[in-house]
Amino acid sequence: MATSEGFGDTEYAIRVWDTRTGKLHSVFSGHKQSIASIAFSPDGKTLASSSDDSTLKFWNITTQQELLNIRRLGGPVRGLMFSPQGDLLIGRSLGALCFFHAPL
Repeated sequence: MATSEGFGDTEYAIRVWDTRTGKLHSVFSGHKQSIASIAFSPDGKTLASSSDDSTLKFWNITTQQELLNIRRLGGPVRGLMFSPQGDLLIGRSLGALCFFHAPL
């Protein structure tokens, strides 16, 4: 399970929790404004996050490394969801659907 703090959070971090133990697994930092949306790939190896800073980031859950950073999207992407195969990420921005190839 992944969470980000609510309004007023200045760390702009995503926390991934172990749902069996309730303990913090990892923290992903790098966005400059509030987190808009979070999604896990179907295999659980990749986390995608978008922010009000108009960036979309892909993260490796195991290594906690940023895999890809897409900047200047024109607005935040919301409603992130991976395709069942995990190769596409779908979201919406400014009323339009957006499709991104996920790093493998």
